[in-house]
Amino acid sequence: MGLYILKSVLCLSVCLCFYHLVLEQEKAHKTKRYFLLASLVLSFLVPLITFTSYEYVEPISDPTTLLTLADGQDASVNKANTSLNIILGIYCLGVAVYLIRFLINLNKIRLSILQHNTVKNNIYTAVLVLKRIVPHSFFNYIFINKDAYTTNAIPAEVFQHEEAHIKQKHSLDLLFIEVLQIIFWFNPLLYFTKKAIKLNHEFLADEAVVNQHKNIETYQHLLVNFSSNPHQVALSSSFNYTLTKKRILMLSKSSSKLKWLRLFAILPLLAGLLFSFSSRETIYKTLLVPTENVASNTTKVITENLSQEKQIVLSVNENTIKINNKVVALENVTDEINKITKGWSKQELIDPNIKVSFNNVPKNGIANIELGFKASRLGKANPKKSFILPPPPPPPAPPKQATKELVPPPPLSPTQTSGQVEINGKEHYFVKDGESIRYFNRFAGEVDKEGTPLDPEMTEERIKALEKLHEERQKLSKEEKHLKKSEKRLKKFEAKVEDHEKKRAELLKEKSEKQREAYEKAMVKRAEAIEKRSKKLEDRKEYITKRYKDNKVVEVYDVSEADEMPPIPPLPPTPPTPTPTEIIKNMSKAGATFYLEEKEITPKEALEIVAKDKDINMLANPNAKHGKYVKLSKAPISISN
Repeated sequence: MGLYILKSVLCLSVCLCFYHLVLEQEKAHKTKRYFLLASLVLSFLVPLITFTSYEYVEPISDPTTLLTLADGQDASVNKANTSLNIILGIYCLGVAVYLIRFLINLNKIRLSILQHNTVKNNIYTAVLVLKRIVPHSFFNYIFINKDAYTTNAIPAEVFQHEEAHIKQKHSLDLLFIEVLQIIFWFNPLLYFTKKAIKLNHEFLADEAVVNQHKNIETYQHLLVNFSSNPHQVALSSSFNYTLTKKRILMLSKSSSKLKWLRLFAILPLLAGLLFSFSSRETIYKTLLVPTENVASNTTKVITENLSQEKQIVLSVNENTIKINNKVVALENVTDEINKITKGWSKQELIDPNIKVSFNNVPKNGIANIELGFKASRLGKANPKKSFILPPPPPPPAPPKQATKELVPPPPLSPTQTSGQVEINGKEHYFVKDGESIRYFNRFAGEVDKEGTPLDPEMTEERIKALEKLHEERQKLSKEEKHLKKSEKRLKKFEAKVEDHEKKRAELLKEKSEKQREAYEKAMVKRAEAIEKRSKKLEDRKEYITKRYKDNKVVEVYDVSEADEMPPIPPLPPTPPTPTPTEIIKNMSKAGATFYLEEKEITPKEALEIVAKDKDINMLANPNAKHGKYVKLSKAPISISN
C-alpha cells in the first residue's frame, strides 16, 4: 500500500510539473481542463497497472542458501499489526474531519438558497443575498447581493462570467476533487491541483466573456475593481477568484506558435507515466522432465540401497512435508535431515537411501525443499548432487537462424556431436554419441525418429501449451525492446522541446512593445496591491454592523474588525414640527398670499381662523412657481403642481 501511495504521488507530481512548465501559459484552456482531470485519474490508476511476463527457467541444480523464517516472527507480526491499526485510525480520523467539513460547506449553500429570495432565469436561478458579496455560482445558482441586483448595479459581464461557469459545469470538477480530498486527505498535491483547476475555470469563463464583448481592457478594469473583495465561498466559482494578475496577463496574451507542439507533448508524457509508474511481474516457470509421473501420486525412487535401516523417506502432500512419517515445517527441513544423518558414515552420506513422493506440490515447493537438503550434512557431503529434483534436461537447441540452413551446435564432448534436423516439418535437434543418436524437440523432450515424444506426459496439448508460452515470451521480449526505443525517442523529443523553449524565450526578449508593457505593468502593480490587501482582510475577524434610517434597521453587512471603522454617530434629534401659527408667521414674512376656501384673506385673519378652528386643513407651498401661498379649508385640500 505504501508503494502504491508513493507511486501515485510521484505520478501526480510529474503531471503537475508538466502542466506548470508546458501547458499553463497556453490558451488551450479546454485541453488544460481535461488534462488536469485526467492527471488525477491516471495518478490513481497507473500504479495499479501490471505488465506480466513469463520466464521459462531450468530447475535449480546447485543452490547454496535456504530462505527460512526469522526467529520471533510472531512478535514482529504483532508489532506490525499494532502500527497498522494506529495508522488506520489516523487515516479514518482525517477522512471524518474532511467529510464533516465538506458536508458543512454543502449545508451552508443549501441554507443560503432556502433562506433568501430567488429569481429564476432560463439559464440560472439568482439567489438574492442580503450580505454584500461578490457574485459566485454553484451548479445552476448564482448568489448575488439583493440591493445590487434590484438597482442593476452589477455589470452584464459579471453575469456572463458566472453563466460560463454554469454552462461548462465547473461545479462538477470541484465536487470531484473535493471527494478525492476526503479520501486522500494526506496527499498535499491535491491542494495544488485544486488551485490549478479553479484558476483554469476562471480562464475559461474570462475567455467566454471576452469572446462576446471583444473589449479586453474594459474587462481587465472590471477584474481589478472586483478583486478588492476577499469574499470567497467554498465549493463555488467566484468572479473575483484570486490570482487576478495571472488572469489579466492571460487575457492580453496571444496564442503561441508552439501551442500544438506543447499539446502533442502530452502523448509521450502518458507513455512515460505508464513505463515509469506501472508494475512489472515476471512469472518464472520451471520445466521439470518427470521420470515417473511425479504429479500423479506415484513414488519416484532416486537412490535405493539394500540397507533399509538408514534411509530417508520424504513425502510431500500439497503444503504438508513428512520426513520418515514426521511432519516437518519447511524451515526445519535442514535440522531434521541433520538429526537423521547424525550417526551416518561418510560412505552412507555419499550414497544415501532416499525415497520421495509428491502430490499437488505448490509452485517452487520442490525447489525450496531441495534447498533444505543442500544446506544439511547430506548437501555438504554431496555438493554437486541433486537429492529431489530430477537431473537437468539436455542442453536447449540454439536459436533458429534467419536462413533455412540448420547450423549444428558446438560439440558437447570429444565423443558427442549435436545438430538440428527437421522431423515432420518441425525443427528438432539430435545428440550423437558414436553410433547412438538421440532426438529432442525444442522443449528438451526426447522423441523417436518420427518425432513422437517418448515421455507419455508430453502430450500434444502440453506441447501446444509450451509453444504458446514460448510465443508469449517472444512477444514480451519485443514489447520490452519497443519500450526501450520509446524511452529513447521520448528523451530526444524532450530535448527538442527544451531547445524550442530556449529559442522562443530568446525571440520574446527581442520583441519591444513599450505601450503594452507599460499598460500591463500598471495593471499588474494595481492587482498586486489589491491582492495584498485582500490577503490581509482574509485573516481578520468579522462582526455584524447595522445601518439605520429613521430609527429602523435598513441594511446588515459584514465588515472587518481590523478596518478600524469609526463608530456610527448617534442619530441627531428630530427637529420639532412647527405649529400652524408659526407656519403662517413665517410665510407672511416671506411675502406669501393667504386663501380661505379659495378667497384671499390677510395674514391676521388667517391667524384668527387657525386659533379658533384647530381641525382646519392648511397647505403651505413655499416653492410655488407663481408665488408662495397658504390655503385654508375645512374640506381636504388636493395637491397640484
